[in-house]
Amino acid sequence: MQPGPSPHLRYRPEIDGLRAVAVLSVILFHADVAQLSGGFIGVDIFYVISGYLITKIIVGALHEGRFSFADFYSRRIKRLLPAAFFMLMATVLFGAIILAPDKWVELAKSAIYASVFLANFWFAANSGYFDQSAEISPLVHMWSLAVEEQFYLLFPVLIFLVHRRLGFAGVRVLIVFILVTSLLASMLISPSMPNIAFYLLPTRAWELAVGALLVLYPELAPRGRLQSQILSVAGFVLILYGLFSISEGQPFPGALALYPTLGAAFLILSAHSAGNVGQVLLTLPPVVLVGRFSYSAYLWHWPIVSYYRVYVSERAFSWQETVALIAASLVAGYFSWRFIEERSRHAKAPLSKIFLYATCAVVGMLAVPGIIYAFKGFPDRISVEARSIADSDLMWGWDCAESIRPFADSSEPYCVVGAEWAGASTRAIIWGDSHSLHWAPAFHALGAERNIAFLIAPLECPPYLNSDFVKEDYPKFPRFTENCTINHRKTVNWLNAQPDVSLIIMTAAWSGHVRMLYAATESLGSTNDQPLIDRPVGQGGDLSASALRQTLALLDLHDKRVLLLGDVPRPNRNLNECAFNELSSLLRARCTLPYEYLDAQRVREWQGSSNQVLERVALEFAQVEAIIPTSTLCDDAKCPTYLNGELLYKDTNHLRRNLHADTQRELAIKIGLADFLDSL
Repeated sequence: MQPGPSPHLRYRPEIDGLRAVAVLSVILFHADVAQLSGGFIGVDIFYVISGYLITKIIVGALHEGRFSFADFYSRRIKRLLPAAFFMLMATVLFGAIILAPDKWVELAKSAIYASVFLANFWFAANSGYFDQSAEISPLVHMWSLAVEEQFYLLFPVLIFLVHRRLGFAGVRVLIVFILVTSLLASMLISPSMPNIAFYLLPTRAWELAVGALLVLYPELAPRGRLQSQILSVAGFVLILYGLFSISEGQPFPGALALYPTLGAAFLILSAHSAGNVGQVLLTLPPVVLVGRFSYSAYLWHWPIVSYYRVYVSERAFSWQETVALIAASLVAGYFSWRFIEERSRHAKAPLSKIFLYATCAVVGMLAVPGIIYAFKGFPDRISVEARSIADSDLMWGWDCAESIRPFADSSEPYCVVGAEWAGASTRAIIWGDSHSLHWAPAFHALGAERNIAFLIAPLECPPYLNSDFVKEDYPKFPRFTENCTINHRKTVNWLNAQPDVSLIIMTAAWSGHVRMLYAATESLGSTNDQPLIDRPVGQGGDLSASALRQTLALLDLHDKRVLLLGDVPRPNRNLNECAFNELSSLLRARCTLPYEYLDAQRVREWQGSSNQVLERVALEFAQVEAIIPTSTLCDDAKCPTYLNGELLYKDTNHLRRNLHADTQRELAIKIGLADFLDSL
């Protein structure tokens, strides 16, 4: 087998044209061009291009017997590091004037990982690509460059070793093996472990291998003009289908990534033939120019977009803002390419100096975010009052009265609030998801006064979620139903064996969960392909009512009472940024949308179905009562977001736990919780 590529690559403008397609797809997607629901597949196109070009370089050098690791890595350093590190440093330093201390610390952590090409591991462990937190993380895009850098480190070594022992025939087998095993892993893991599948090299390597395949199997090239034209059209169709049909709610990469990767491969194979549609479109001068600075445009677009999103308090962009953000990304990319990329790429320096400069750059890039992390984001930049409504740790920080391990089959400690568990006159359990935790200070204040101990256990799940009754499609946590079913059965069994527990309080983000439910008899993967806030309630209300009835029927309610505690009015947007902007001197725009209150009609539309379920089920059981906070916290027009001068919320749906004790107590009185406990 003679692959025949030259180590001195003939310039192919259509490759730069394909780069332009990739980078514009990503930029438009991140700038909130809603029609481009699959714009993130531009990264997959980049991977095919990288696999193709890097393999062509390595195989060509091996073919001529002049491959050098030092030369290969020095070229990658000059090509990639200067522009990336300049962007990293500028992004981290800019955080000083726009980010709250805790957010600046998070940015510093991600910068440390990005500096050593491990950003994909950081984001796989800390946020999903489509999470709201990722939208305001200025370096989340560095995950894809980390995957490429890891590929550059490992791939040449593999090819070199296999070639030395088995020749190019062995290298061909190696590429097929990587492609098949990585693709299978991606297809298997994407539905169950979406973060790992999306961010890590083992489930992305097959996309790079597709590009390598084009070099090592020259027989794949089209024969004749007709074949070339067909492949070219097919390539565009596959990419366009992916851009407009794939969406963030679907398991990815997996099989869906075949659309952009095969589309890119078809265009690479066919576009070198003059006159076909791919060659004509991809070699248009403006398209080629964008492709030439696509790397820098990719580097700069996300810090620009995410920082602007922070500046406007995470609201949606207008079309004028979208256009401006796209233009700013391209302009920044052009200047970065022109004055950093091109100069460093063609700079002449001994290999020893190149590696020395790279080492110094990494050390410097680690030092700056390291200082930010060590000094906790320099909290004195803003007032204590501003920090109290912006710092997630402060807003959620709260100490339990004690911790106990109630379940015999689990050593996990659970929080007790109010009175001490052993000496309490009344023992209660608060059963639910994270909403059971945001009520902890209020229950503590009320319980301490009334000698009631509240055990908050278990956590994370709506109390009715058992796969025998109903299932929940939660794409971020693919095993959500399975894990909650275990918790459900464990809790029911424990409660039925605890006659001294006389009160069961069930609370959860009811209005969110009903939008993700499906019948226990169904077997579905990811049923929802829209953001949570946009999903219709559908049959979720009826399913939750049925599951809640079945849960209550399993419980021995003799000498027990049950309280169904509903949602507080749910903002479904972050109000804290707006409030923070008024209190801090950071670079922030004042909010144009009201944040001192919520529209009562919208709140009732969102929570109406789940509130009705709680009220309806409570009427069916003599021992069960319901409290619906929206009925007392909202008037006909508005639901105030402040009480006693304090913003109530931590984020889009949780209460702050650092509210003053008087505010916690007044909130509990206002919704009727204090009166309910007095009636025990």
